[in-house]
Formats: sequence, C-alpha cells, structure tokens
Amino acid sequence: MIDANGERLAYRRAGQGEPLVLIHSLGTNAQLWDEQIARWSRRFDVIAVSARGHGGSTNRGGVTMAALAEDLRAVLGQLGVARANFLGLSMGGLICARLHALAPALMGRLVISGSFVTLGAPGLQRVRDLEQRLPALGMARYGEVYAAETLLPSTPRRYHDALAGWIAATDQAAYLQTARSIFGEDVGPCMGAMRLPVRVLVGAQDQRTPVAHARHIAETIPGATLEIIDGAGHLANLDAADRFCAAVEAHLVPEPG
Repeated sequence: MIDANGERLAYRRAGQGEPLVLIHSLGTNAQLWDEQIARWSRRFDVIAVSARGHGGSTNRGGVTMAALAEDLRAVLGQLGVARANFLGLSMGGLICARLHALAPALMGRLVISGSFVTLGAPGLQRVRDLEQRLPALGMARYGEVYAAETLLPSTPRRYHDALAGWIAATDQAAYLQTARSIFGEDVGPCMGAMRLPVRVLVGAQDQRTPVAHARHIAETIPGATLEIIDGAGHLANLDAADRFCAAVEAHLVPEPG
C-alpha cells in the first residue's frame, strides 16, 4: 500500500529495468496483470496500481478519470519514477490520456487496448442500465454475468472465476461512480495532443469497445498504429495472453532499424 494524493492505494511492483506502468479496467484491479507482471518483470520494472475503490484501494475523494491520473502521478513520484512506458486497458486508456495531458514528460511509449475516445449518448445509456442492473443483481451475480458477457467461452474457466470475483469484491457505489466518469468521458482533445509512439490494440471479438472505437483512437492520435488481436474480446490479456503480450512487446521494444 502507498499513501498518495489523499488516498491509500494498493499496488504491485516487480522486476528491474525501464519502468512499465499497467492500468486496469473497470471493476478489476492490479491482479488483472498478474501473468503479465510475471512475464514482463524479466525485462521491465513493472508497476500496477489498483484504482480508487478497486482492489483494496480507498475512495475518499471520489472517482474521475482526471483524479485517477493524479493518483498515478503521485504514486510514481513517490516511487521515484520520472518517466515510464504505459499500458492502459479499457478505462486505463482514458486514464493514460488524462495523465499525458497532466504530465506529458512522464510518458514514453504507450499502448492502449480495448478503449475509446468518447461514447456520447450510448455511454450515458450504459450508465442508466448499470444503475438499474447492479442493485437488482448484486455485485456477486453481476460479476458472474459480466465475466460471461466479456470473456470468450474458450477462455480458461479460472479467468472467468477471477474476473467474477474481482467484480464481486468491488463496492457497488464505487463501481457506479467510476462508470459514470468513464462513460461520460471525451478524451479526444487529450489524445489529439499526444506526440509519442502509440500502439492501439483491440480484440477482434470485443463487444464492449468494438474495433470501430480502436480505429477512432488510432485516427485521433497522430502517428498511432492499430493492431487487431484475433481470438480475443475486451480483455485481450486474458482471452489471448500470448498474442496480446507479443503485440505489446513489439511496440515497447521495437526491433533495431
């Protein structure tokens, strides 16, 4: 745990080398990256922080994507990280956009996976649906439904169970607060101002942030490249871990020349 920006935040850190910061999705936490941390800690100083209201982190000040970006900047400052590469999945992509606007010198290379620029009116409808669905189902049942809707049937059962458990352990009010910020966001101006190497990833079977959203990100960020990962949905790091990791690694450690 680390005290930063008025919050007490849970985080994981392993390895040595160039810092690599991993930012999780709504309802998950730093544990989402356990297998990637084990793999990438051989080459990088890997840091994964659980956002406010997730994974044991406090939520004293309220959740917005801007606040989560402030939290990350504070954590990295305390850990002595002046510059890092970043990987943001789903809401993590929005946080990266806000963090770059806040502290552009902090960010080296960036990978955004399964995210979007803005959802507009459909995003507000998602919030309304969640406001009805969560109280009716409860977080435990919602976690099971979310996992079934999000991961592919071919994805190992242990990932379905883990995802359902992470959702179930998330406070309902914090989940809804986070969802309102995510689905009401428009990070187009932040992304349009980026001037750094960016790779955009999306699972070919992603139903939550389909390929069109990834194309929009790649068109918004100058010079960004897009890769579609076959055999993966929204959480490509769980559905197709090897292909996902290979796509990330190719961007973070480009071949000479």
